[in-house]
Amino acid sequence: MVFVAGDRQDGDFPGPPNPNGCYAYSANVFRGNVSLLPSLSAYPGSAVRALAMSPENYQNLVVVDNQSRVWSSADEGVTWSNITANLSSLSSEVRAVVVLVTKRNQTKTLVAGQGGVFRHAGARWVRLRPGLPDALFWDLHFNGIDDVLVASSIGRGAWTLTALPPVWAVFGL
Repeated sequence: MVFVAGDRQDGDFPGPPNPNGCYAYSANVFRGNVSLLPSLSAYPGSAVRALAMSPENYQNLVVVDNQSRVWSSADEGVTWSNITANLSSLSSEVRAVVVLVTKRNQTKTLVAGQGGVFRHAGARWVRLRPGLPDALFWDLHFNGIDDVLVASSIGRGAWTLTALPPVWAVFGL
């Protein structure tokens, strides 16, 4: 099962809690929204491998499927866009996704997989940091308070990118 939850919409913190931000994928069924988790039947991809939601708006979802394609929805899964673009030329296997909002209020989508961590840059994907090892990266986590990204790899350890604004600028964040 793949599951993600949150309760913000359009950066409404510290507004009242919004119970709608809940998405789950299990047994080839993709469901969203807390009100009985209705089926997201419009989802065009294959089995969900990774799922992320914007920390600023629960309606914005990004999914990595088991064919390493990346899908994006800005309306709770009513409509979807394939944003895979050139990613298959950079990584043969994508395993993780994170949607982050930096302290400079920039929303970015990152994926991790074979060969590193990659950032969605408009109509294409770019390598986030050329210095990362050529390994299979398995997971991504972002701490928005400290602006720290952690990427874990199989056999090559965990890597952090820290909050120094010049560092984020170098990596296009």
